[in-house]
Formats: sequence, structure tokens, C-alpha cells
Amino acid sequence: MRRPIIVSLFTLFASSAFAAVITVPGAQPNIQAAVNASNPGDTILVSAGTYEENVDIAGGFDGLTIKAKGKVILDCRPSGATGTGPGFAVASQNVTIQGFTIRHAKGTNAHGVFAASGADGLTLRKLTIEHTDSAGIKVTANGVTIENTTVVGCDGGIQVTGANAVISKCAVRQDGNDGILITGNDALVSKCVLITIEDGEGIEVVGFDAIVEKNVVDGADGPAILTDGNNPTIRSNKILRQCDDDPGIDVSNASAGLVENNSIRNTYEDGIEINSSVTDLTVTKNKITNCGSEDENGIALRGSNCTVSKNVIRNSQMDGIEVVGDGNTISDNVIIDSLEDGIDVEVGANNNTIVGNKCLKNRGEGFENNGAGTTLTGNTLKNNRIDFADNGTFATPPSGNSFTTGGVGTTPEIDD
Repeated sequence: MRRPIIVSLFTLFASSAFAAVITVPGAQPNIQAAVNASNPGDTILVSAGTYEENVDIAGGFDGLTIKAKGKVILDCRPSGATGTGPGFAVASQNVTIQGFTIRHAKGTNAHGVFAASGADGLTLRKLTIEHTDSAGIKVTANGVTIENTTVVGCDGGIQVTGANAVISKCAVRQDGNDGILITGNDALVSKCVLITIEDGEGIEVVGFDAIVEKNVVDGADGPAILTDGNNPTIRSNKILRQCDDDPGIDVSNASAGLVENNSIRNTYEDGIEINSSVTDLTVTKNKITNCGSEDENGIALRGSNCTVSKNVIRNSQMDGIEVVGDGNTISDNVIIDSLEDGIDVEVGANNNTIVGNKCLKNRGEGFENNGAGTTLTGNTLKNNRIDFADNGTFATPPSGNSFTTGGVGTTPEIDD
């Protein structure tokens, strides 16, 4: 039973032993010539300088590594020329490209790095991609890793289609489309910075089990962070500015998941929007400040059976929390200085539980119930225009709440 393992290890070591190092321009005059002269597993080292070419890594070069030594510029469209295509086109598996500045891709698939198929296990590290006519990086492959890479002034930032993508410590600036777009399950987007994302989302992940954590988004025309798929984890992100009619965090088509410890400021629409296609999501310990327009809120809860707890919401431009869905639990939140209500349970929202919240100094109602079967227990509603307003029905009489205006006991004032 051990023999196949010994043979496999021998083959691996033998392959490593025969791997060559090819230098540019020492052994080969340019990068493409070095690729053509290489074998699977070889390493190409490119010396400092500007290389005016488009590099095609076709099939058959699995495990190839291409590294820049010093400042290496790959100019895909040299001055006065009509070069066309991506900087690097990759069709082999487990290729690593590291350390290059890639500029001026033009024409068909005008990306800094492009892979249509066959590039599983691609690693891109320490790249700077500038002013491409299409997205800086566009890859269709599984197991892609992109780290410490900057994309500036391109028509799209980083686009990956495939499972198990890892995007870490990257930056996208002055981008003309989505900043980071991943279509595939089990994606990780971590510690990235996105600034001035025009005509698209900051970070968008379509697929199951996405993790989006510790990123900074400062200026996006679409949602700063959007997930579409079951069981997302969105945590410890900072959203500083969101410029168009979209929320800071937008969650769709999820069963279960976590939105936790995010800091969200100055969004035009909702700070967090939980869509009607969402169930069993937990939204907790987020700080939401100065979010929403005249029709939007700190948190818009349109899903069902979700838990919204321990969030701090200040200066919402509409309601602090708007509840539209059914069977949700809203507990232990602090909501201060909303232009409208602290918590508003809308018409058609059924069987929601509101417990242990503090709604203070809101300019509308501290709590307004327009739904059916609501449970209201142990809330502090103080110094609002009206602390407690009831236009709906309760599952049981409200109990243990502290409020001044709006009535006494179970017969609060009807708010017009």
C-alpha cells in the first residue's frame, strides 16, 4: 500500500530537481520567448525594464512561475503602436505571476490578466494594473488567489468566475465598473480597499458561503457590498461613503448567514438592506451612522425569521429599523436621532418580536406598530416625538416597556 506514495513523492522531487530558471533578457530576449522556451514547473525571472508585448501562456505550461525582479513594466500598447489584447493571457494550471506593472491593454479581452478557461490554481501576486480598456483582471477558473494587487483606472477591477477564489489585500481605485466581482461558491474577499467605484458595486459575490471581511469601501455607485447566495458572512468591513441610490450592504437569496461588526456611514440608501428572499440571517453589532435618504433607513428588514440585535443606529434619514418581513426578532438595538421612527413595523409584517431595544430622541415615533401579531417587551422608548404608537395588533399586550408619550399601559395613542 505504501509503494504508490513513494513513487509519487519521487516523481515530485524529480520534477522539482529538473525545473529550470530562465532569465529575461539574459537567456531569452523577452517574456514571450521565455514562455515558449519553458517547460512545466519552470521559473522565469524578468529583470527591470519596460517590455512592450502581450504574453500568451497557452496550455501545457502547468506550474510555470513568472517573477519580476525590480520594477518591470509590461506595456501592452506602446507609444504610437496599435497593440491589442491582454497583458497576460493564461490557459495553464497553477501558474504564478508576480511583481509586474501592467499597462494599457487594448482591444479584444483588454485586461491586465485574462484567463477564459484552463487556468485553475492561478496565483497573481504584487501586481499593479493600470488603465486597461476592460477589467484589470478577468479570470474564469477555480482556486484563484489574487493578493497584494492594485488595479487603477480600469473599466472594471477584479472579476473571477469559479469556486474557492481568494482575493486578499488588494486595492481598486477610480474604477469604471464593479470593483471586485466574484461568481462562484466559497469565495473569500479580505482586507481589500476600494475607492471611487463608478457604475458598479464595490464588492459583489454571487454564490454560496461567501466570506467578505475587513474590507474598506469609500465611494461606490452600487451597493458597497452585495452578496447573492446562501450563508454569507459579512463582517468587520468599513463603508465610508456610498454615492448612488443603493444600500451599504445588500443581502439577497440567503438562507442563514451573518452580518456582524460592520461600520457603515453616509450611504444614500439603507445602511443594510435584507431582501425578501432572505431567511434566518443574523445582523448584529453593526454601527450605522447617517444612512438613508428621505425614503430609506438604517436597516431595512424585508426578510423573514431573521435576528437583528445589538446594532447601534444614529442619524438615520428615515427609520432606524424598518420591519417588512415576518417572524423576525429585533432585540437590544440602540437607535438614536432618526428623522422618522426608531423602529417601524410596517403593514403586512406579521409575528415580529421587538424586545429590549432603546429608541431615543427620534423625531417620529420611538416604536410604531402597523403590523399584526407583534410582541413588544422590555423596550425603552424615551424623548421621541411620540414614544409609542399603535395602528396594528399585538400577539399579547405589550409589557415591561418604558415610555412617556403615546399613552399608558396597553392603550397607547393612535398615531395619525
